[in-house]
Amino acid sequence: MSIPKFDFQLVRRLPLMYLLLGLSTTFLFGADRKHFYRTGHHDWVSSEHLTNAVNLSPDHNFLGFTHQIYTTDSASWYEAYNRFPPGGYALIKIATLPFEGLSERIYAARILMLVLFSMTAVLAYWSLCRLTSSRWISLTATLVAFSSFPAMYYNDMISNEVGIGLFAVMLSFHAMVIFEQEDRFRQLVVKSCIALLFDWRVLALLAAFIILSLAREIFREWIQESKRAKHTGSNFIFWKLKSLGRLSRRLVFNSRYMLLGGVVILFGTGIFIYNIGQEYYSLSQTSDIAIGELPSVTSALARTGLATSALEETHSFVWISFLKQQLDQIGEASIPFALYKVLLSVPNMGSWTSLYAAAVLGICVAGVRLLRFKMLTVTLLCSGVFWAIPMRHSVTFHDYETLFYIGIPLVFVVSAMVHIEKLTKYKLSDHVWPLATVALLGFVFSSFQMSLVGHNAERIEYHEAVIDDFEVIRRITDGENVYVPIVDKYPLYIAFTGVRHGLDYYLSGSGIILYDTEPINRMRPPRFMIRLERHEENYNLLTPNNKQIFLYDLEASQ
Repeated sequence: MSIPKFDFQLVRRLPLMYLLLGLSTTFLFGADRKHFYRTGHHDWVSSEHLTNAVNLSPDHNFLGFTHQIYTTDSASWYEAYNRFPPGGYALIKIATLPFEGLSERIYAARILMLVLFSMTAVLAYWSLCRLTSSRWISLTATLVAFSSFPAMYYNDMISNEVGIGLFAVMLSFHAMVIFEQEDRFRQLVVKSCIALLFDWRVLALLAAFIILSLAREIFREWIQESKRAKHTGSNFIFWKLKSLGRLSRRLVFNSRYMLLGGVVILFGTGIFIYNIGQEYYSLSQTSDIAIGELPSVTSALARTGLATSALEETHSFVWISFLKQQLDQIGEASIPFALYKVLLSVPNMGSWTSLYAAAVLGICVAGVRLLRFKMLTVTLLCSGVFWAIPMRHSVTFHDYETLFYIGIPLVFVVSAMVHIEKLTKYKLSDHVWPLATVALLGFVFSSFQMSLVGHNAERIEYHEAVIDDFEVIRRITDGENVYVPIVDKYPLYIAFTGVRHGLDYYLSGSGIILYDTEPINRMRPPRFMIRLERHEENYNLLTPNNKQIFLYDLEASQ
């Protein structure tokens, strides 16, 4: 009969069904995602990256930029934003391409981010299944790691830096797992290059993998050669050191890991050259700009600490503070949001976060020796550190970077269960489904609670009114230049997302935006002006039915 076989297959697939059920709640409980509704990095980055993606077009040589102005000689100047590989922006552009409305584009881009978030969780689950040979343990670890505050809060942030970047990292790691188990080197190279097309953080994961893999190969060969050696006496230690140097040279220059590193470096260099080439071609049309002054170059120098960023001018970097901050964020990332929110209400609980994170790291390190694929486990643990240390001048000021410690909570849960099995002599992996069910409920409840964070009826009503106003403004301007007086520039920025990028997005595709160019460019004067208040006595108001943002006809006013 086929029924027993069907039941067996159903049981094997039940953990994946649990995971997909949990992930579906991130779509179900998502509050209205058709506008920018949260303050801080969430919508700052969302509006910035969405603007960048929407502006990608052959008319601008596919240059990534947030806004465009005219200089005094009527030439066009771009505020370029090519910090990241172009693959992520292309995905966002494709997702938003069928839509013209502002809210529909935002919604499509947010749904894309949630789809990528879900795919990342599935890749993490599949990777852990291969590493642990237990679907239920893998499911529990995945649900706990992806229900944390950073994962829940930023899972719909429209950005190359979060949803797309995390997906790229996990895609590359899954390729590493397959390579280690099945020796499929070609798929590792191809997937790593594809992942690198979406985010630079893949380089940190690959660096950890290559360094650890080479060290493992050298150590194994060295031990074997030492066992075969007949040397004895005082020169034995000298011989071992000489043997280690010889083995290192041979393995490093003849290893597939070095081939992988070489291919990835060449591919990444090509992407970077493409980015700065685009910027140089576009920006050099209007001014004499050196390669070192290009936005992508200056951003890379600031992120690596080779140049002072605007943030560091007011906040100096301190190692102790940085390490304490990272410990706190690892603690946040290693506990479901629903539980973390309860613990925060306990007096002085915040001071224990670093100690909890230290305990988490201790359990992870102790669990490595009990797991079969030690090198891959250490790679997963170290990838976030390999990124955070060199990029510390950027990581310090961007809390969403916590997501790239995702390997730590994954290994933490697996290690904790392995330790329980060892201490109790109980085959936990065969009976862990009740714990996985608790983790699923925690994930669902965390998703529901996060849907309430940063939302209220008044804020939603305001943002809906802003989008409706700008839909009217975009139809009227229809490619004409728009001027934002300096008196309203910063209030407008604050009114949208706390920074200017919301304004950039709302006006993207509606012509060239002349923010606060004083005097106004007389060779290409703007026809329209945007203000936060009604000024019907001085200007010709074109949007009398708008509620928040108003458009005026400068030509008629003159």
